Amino acid sequence: MKTKLNKKGISLIVLVVTIAVVLVLVGAVILRMRDESITQRAMEVKLKNNITVIKEEWETYLQKLKTDEASTNKRALDLTTVDYDVATTNTKLPSISSAGLEGEFRVEDGDLVYIRK
Repeated sequence: MKTKLNKKGISLIVLVVTIAVVLVLVGAVILRMRDESITQRAMEVKLKNNITVIKEEWETYLQKLKTDEASTNKRALDLTTVDYDVATTNTKLPSISSAGLEGEFRVEDGDLVYIRK
């Protein structure tokens, strides 16, 4: 009878230890998922902030172009003729290269366009 009691006691201890290990593993998985979610959101906020800064720089650059065109040629700048490839856009807007974005910017019909890679 003593051996049956010892077996039940050991089984109960094994069950409690197993449940504790499972709870620890579940907690670790939940924390990991939460951390990845926070990191992902932080990266998205950084991307949006960088794009906003670049677009503000683009607007400033366009204003300068419009002013130069008006003073030089005495006419308004036609934005539909402003097209830059990626390399030219990077040259015109220095904040693009310092932002470290994975995508690229180009100018199509006077509009700044961001293309994700």
